[in-house]
Amino acid sequence: MRLRMNGCMNIKKPLRRNPPLKQLEVIVRLHIIPYFGNKRIMRIRRAEVKRWLQQYADMKDEQGREKYSFGSRLKYLSVLKSIFHDAVHELEVLEKNPFGSVKGPRPRHRRYKERDKIL
Repeated sequence: MRLRMNGCMNIKKPLRRNPPLKQLEVIVRLHIIPYFGNKRIMRIRRAEVKRWLQQYADMKDEQGREKYSFGSRLKYLSVLKSIFHDAVHELEVLEKNPFGSVKGPRPRHRRYKERDKIL
């Protein structure tokens, strides 16, 4: 069986409720398929996923701030991991999830205000 990234939503539809399904469809359509396209799911490697994720970390808006937040990047990776999880456990087209151990993006150092400046 050949499973391609652009057909991956067919796996998830029966497993999800409507509002989360809409969000998943948007993430897959706008962020996963444009990068991975018609590539067979078993041909996608960790290095490609890391490049894909780094591409979103490197995007900046006009003011030089991150265009995609830490939470957004984490969500995109989570959706991709779940697609591979379903390919392993639901469809059994892969023996193991090659991205189960891929680490998500790390949050930048946060600055905290001093207590007296808050009050």
